[in-house]
Amino acid sequence: MQTALFQSMQPDLASLERYTSLKAKLASFLRRQMQQMEKVEQAEDLKDALEDLFAALAADCFRLAVLGQFKRGKSSLMNAILGKALLPTGVLPLTSVVTTIKYGPKAQAIIEKEGLLLPKQIEFSQLAEYITEKGNPSNEQKVRRAEIELPLPFLRRGVEFVDTPGVGSSIAANTAATREFLPKCDAALFVTGADAPLNEAELDFLCEVGEAAPQIFFIINKIDAISPSERQEVAEFCAAAVKKRLGRDLPIFAVSARQGLLAKDEGSEEEYAQSGIKALEEDLAKFLAKRRSKVMLIKLSKKAQDIWQQFLALGVAEDDGLGLELQSFEKILRGEIDLPQKSIILPQAPALSEHLVHTISEDGWLGEAAWHTTGCPICQHLSDTCFAFFRQWQYALEKDAAARQEFVSGGGYCQMHTWQFVNILSPYAASLIYSDLAQNVVLQMKKKLSDGEKDIANLVIDKEHCSICAMLEEEQAKCLKELSESLLQEAGRVRYFASQGICLNHLHKLLPLISDSSFSKALIEHAASYLAQAVEDMQTFALKHEAIAHKRENIEEKDAYYRAVTRLAGSAKQSL
Repeated sequence: MQTALFQSMQPDLASLERYTSLKAKLASFLRRQMQQMEKVEQAEDLKDALEDLFAALAADCFRLAVLGQFKRGKSSLMNAILGKALLPTGVLPLTSVVTTIKYGPKAQAIIEKEGLLLPKQIEFSQLAEYITEKGNPSNEQKVRRAEIELPLPFLRRGVEFVDTPGVGSSIAANTAATREFLPKCDAALFVTGADAPLNEAELDFLCEVGEAAPQIFFIINKIDAISPSERQEVAEFCAAAVKKRLGRDLPIFAVSARQGLLAKDEGSEEEYAQSGIKALEEDLAKFLAKRRSKVMLIKLSKKAQDIWQQFLALGVAEDDGLGLELQSFEKILRGEIDLPQKSIILPQAPALSEHLVHTISEDGWLGEAAWHTTGCPICQHLSDTCFAFFRQWQYALEKDAAARQEFVSGGGYCQMHTWQFVNILSPYAASLIYSDLAQNVVLQMKKKLSDGEKDIANLVIDKEHCSICAMLEEEQAKCLKELSESLLQEAGRVRYFASQGICLNHLHKLLPLISDSSFSKALIEHAASYLAQAVEDMQTFALKHEAIAHKRENIEEKDAYYRAVTRLAGSAKQSL
């Protein structure tokens, strides 16, 4: 049986694109703050706080906590939503440890205890020994983390459900653990019971939850314990009490977690709807798909503004306008002003940044050391030139948004130079640099589709339009001219013939510059002699050694940049 969460939690591409843009914008603000604080010793604590914000933004995690008094059926509700009785339930106060349900490639339970170096994987049947009051009273086993990982689609988008111990029981440690978790939750499922709904202590705790969680779903569980006529009365009572205490309305759902789980087990759509779980899941799905990203980004944006104001208060820097930009960003998140539409940048081939090109060394490639190589001196010089440019350009692209805009406007490089560049980048740098380029290509492809176009030739950067190729062609011509001139001198000839010379590709391009035909013949004979020697060496080596097979590991979230670049520039193997 496919439940409402499975049915409704399909990707909304328009919302996802907007969320991705907003997330990238907030990340750029955090990077600017970090750059300002880099050399300020007084800002160490603020830098740590910024790193935590970065981590939260990168994790894209949204914690939906299940909260309420003890014995309200919180764990039973989670089981009903998950469609499987994974969390222990019972008559006595049960949950003693905060337990997180999150996405994982396979179903497993993980326990982390104080004093143990590594987390421990356990069977689901063993959970009660670690997270219940009976198996682990007052958390005497010092369990720091209890997690259930499940390969469920609606959890894959960073949603985490958190089952908490009930408050208000005689077990003070359970109440303390729940209250300690409150600041970490992004939204809450507040659970009361239809058999004894919403006492004064619950209302007090609900107020605490309201201060921590911007979104609350109010749930009346155990409606199967009262008659149908009483259910409406209980719902109206709870709605009035909540409105009076919080000063606002909350979405209220009357459910039977027990009946909901049973309905899923039996595959009964009718019972599933009657249990109230379907209506709850449908509203949850809408919230998680549409509004949860807004709630999380507003929360992180407010923290970023607070950190920035604390930094300015140190008196070591002036506001460069970032404060106002953060305020405007929060207004965009709240819908008070519109998000500026990102323009589509059509590929062109801008001149490479002059300050980078001019720092590449053009001296010394014809020096004595260059000819003591087993390779081609011209190839080596061009490779060094390209590498030097990439290294400097990489730094600029990581630090400077204007440089990234220049890179995007150029459409990237040809296939070969794309992979040469990517191979010197870390996964972080590649993701940062190529995400803007890939996003721009996506926008252009969508525009072509909407305009009825099917030609994507201008999205592919070939050698003719690659700015790196153009730079190296110019450098290569300069090298060949310098070499031809040096071979007119006796010292230049002696140096050349004492070496292994240049590769056939560059020899082919050098020969038209040599006017003396007998000297051209000598250059070809020299190349053939060294190539024949290389053949002998390879044959000898092949007799003495066996080939070694190499295997490649693929990691799903770490190689995202690799998959993106492969689609932008083709397979890396084709550029070798």
